[in-house]
Amino acid sequence: MARAVTFLRFGGVSRGRVGFSDVGSDLEKGSQFERRLFVPSFDDHCIESCHVSCRYCITPWLIALVGLITVWKHRHFILLRLVRTGVCLLVFAFDISVHSLEMVSINLGILHYVLDHLYGAFVHRTKLSTPFFSRGWGGSKLDLLENMVKQLFPEAAGKNWPPNTVQPIWKTVWETKTACLREGVFRTPCDEQLLSTLSPENHYARVAFLVPKHVPPQKMACVVHLAGTGDHTFERRLRLGGPLLQENIATMVLESPFYGLRRPSLQRGSKLLCVSDLLLLGRVTIEEARCLLHWLEVEEGFGKTGVCGLSMGGVHAAMVGSLHPTPIATLPFLSPHSAVVAFCEGVLKHATAWDALREDAAQKAEMTLEQVRERLRSVLSLTDVTRFPIPKNPQAVIFVAATDDGYIPKHSVLELQRAWPGSEVRWVTGGHVSSFLLHNDAFRKAIVDALNRLQWRESDSSL
Repeated sequence: MARAVTFLRFGGVSRGRVGFSDVGSDLEKGSQFERRLFVPSFDDHCIESCHVSCRYCITPWLIALVGLITVWKHRHFILLRLVRTGVCLLVFAFDISVHSLEMVSINLGILHYVLDHLYGAFVHRTKLSTPFFSRGWGGSKLDLLENMVKQLFPEAAGKNWPPNTVQPIWKTVWETKTACLREGVFRTPCDEQLLSTLSPENHYARVAFLVPKHVPPQKMACVVHLAGTGDHTFERRLRLGGPLLQENIATMVLESPFYGLRRPSLQRGSKLLCVSDLLLLGRVTIEEARCLLHWLEVEEGFGKTGVCGLSMGGVHAAMVGSLHPTPIATLPFLSPHSAVVAFCEGVLKHATAWDALREDAAQKAEMTLEQVRERLRSVLSLTDVTRFPIPKNPQAVIFVAATDDGYIPKHSVLELQRAWPGSEVRWVTGGHVSSFLLHNDAFRKAIVDALNRLQWRESDSSL
């Protein structure tokens, strides 16, 4: 049974099966007209005639909703492709000529900087995702971690802080004639006090190990790759390390605490729930990375080792290189000297839940927004790498920084170089996002060069 519903048209072409007569003149004039749209009845009740505007038709809205959900689900993939395409299109938009190379260089620098802020605005300043620290400071956990980190500095300065022993359980993912990829699991080596502050998902660490075959470990090097913000999987870092197999350099990728399969159930994406989680993430990452380096050196007998990381991972790599008891290659890529730079000065300040931090702090004492910012600065100053000891071989420390980084200012990188005399800074042309996408070759060359500045753990006569 069908019932007639009167449908009001605004000069467009109708959708669906319609029955109407003598509307040709109305179509030519583009004026409003009525037609009768027949729809099936789904019950025994009569559907009364009513006037409905075309803009309330549900089909376009459903299509738009499905489109938005699809875009959000694949947002990271789409963003990377858009950034790459945008770089090419915007570069061609400039009037490039032989006589204006200097002006083009300046314009490209501005372009890279603007791209960082556009990416940051899309990812961090929209209401589509939860901000960092939406659950506040972390209560007693933050107090505990602050005390633990403060005790770390005099202890680290006075003696070699020996890593704990770990024994990963391995399974082979794939194997070819020249290389092998394994994944391992091990219990995090943190002490019981620190372990009690971790969610159950973080009690075990995961690691991927890409190694060349038919080469003795004593004649190989291995670099541990640490995760940057938002890097939840092994794939990107394995792609960075894969070509280094030709140089007899193995790659070990650590899944960061609070990321990937170690992400707490209540956490959305990379947005840590509490300030204490950021300190906890760093503390656990440092401990696990140092233990893996110790395993590579002592258990596997690798001739050289190193650690690298991009952005947040670079900060952790610098800390690991500083605290490790033996000389290793240390390679922070696109990294600040402190998390203060990222969360209080850079783009990520727009992704911080300042109101939630102020409300949480108000349980102890009323604070203004400026006081909350200063409090966060004080807490995150514990991540200042310039406070850490100089690595055992500062000549094997190479910082790779971007000339027009919208996240990490130049002065932050230079502070690290001044704190560690003998280290080297290399500059790549680009911003934070574009350098992450376009300069992997520069990162690989830095890895090779830093490892070449180390002595083999065995004498030359035995090699």
